[in-house]
Amino acid sequence: MRKFFWNYEFNGTGIKLPDQHVVKKKIDYAGEPNPLSLGQLIHYYLANHYAGVDNPDHNAIAKSQEDIGFASLDHEDRNVWLDWYEWLERVAKEYNRTYPQEEFSVIQLETEGSVPLGDVCYKCGKEYSLPTPTEFCLNCSAPIFHYVFRIDLVTNTHGHIEVWDHKSTKSLGDDYLASWEHSMQMWGYCYGQEKATGMKVDGYVMNFIRKLKTIGDPKASLKQCPTCRNGSKKRIGCPTCGGEGQVERTYKPQEQPFQRFHHDWNPERAERFVRQRITTCRRIEENIFQSEPDRAWPCNPAQCHNMGRCPYINLCFKGDPEKWYEPDDLLLERYEPQEPDYVDKLAKEEIV
Repeated sequence: MRKFFWNYEFNGTGIKLPDQHVVKKKIDYAGEPNPLSLGQLIHYYLANHYAGVDNPDHNAIAKSQEDIGFASLDHEDRNVWLDWYEWLERVAKEYNRTYPQEEFSVIQLETEGSVPLGDVCYKCGKEYSLPTPTEFCLNCSAPIFHYVFRIDLVTNTHGHIEVWDHKSTKSLGDDYLASWEHSMQMWGYCYGQEKATGMKVDGYVMNFIRKLKTIGDPKASLKQCPTCRNGSKKRIGCPTCGGEGQVERTYKPQEQPFQRFHHDWNPERAERFVRQRITTCRRIEENIFQSEPDRAWPCNPAQCHNMGRCPYINLCFKGDPEKWYEPDDLLLERYEPQEPDYVDKLAKEEIV
């Protein structure tokens, strides 16, 4: 919880406080393969793909190798990355096959911005000196909070402007999909795009890429013929498979490797987003930085090792902040590794 708060709520998804020089920190895993790394690799590919770059998957691989210092990795980590790179090449071919021609035109790619939250001061109600307000209200000196954002893709579909966000995920459950209808992250992207450009945004698109090893694998698209069981029932000239022994696999909607969902954006959501963010900013400023910054969020040791050792672990425990905290034996006994994020769901189903 603390890691999420400091990396996303405070530092990543857009809270900027007056007199607080926030530097966005990129978590350095030193080439260690993990779910976040795989998601970043997919983002590299999609950015190149929609920029019209030749061989976008190869460009994404080159960028990834530069970022992680591929040449200096040990043998085990290099092999994991090589498997991922081979998988990305198959994803690229399947993505092009699934979406051979897009209906939209690309307006912006990997867009960064910073906009003030709201048009009037939350304390005195006076309008800010837009479009370039100061850090504090000129009337009552209350702080002017800002929203900082980075958008993956902005498109124009027949005059309708939409903000896109690429998500890599291993599953697409109904609850997970429903959560994006009320996502403050996506509402913030829409708000930031409208505020920064003056351009009306009509909605946002969640572009999901599932982490299945079988994406683009020809064998994964076939299954044993249910009629002749690949010849085991001794039927020659099977009417179902024509003697091939295999038929094309039919995927359920949730099993598709790529999914896109469109959501609406409206003024009511914009107002709700601004109110929620300003409330959060005031809580942080009044209750955190005026007291003890290192006790700003509840300590939750159970989450410290779910995705490798947390880079913010020094915020949770007392001691030398330059050294890692060494958990006691009791904590280690309770610790169970998180289920691998990179899975082959189809293979599991076949086994069952």
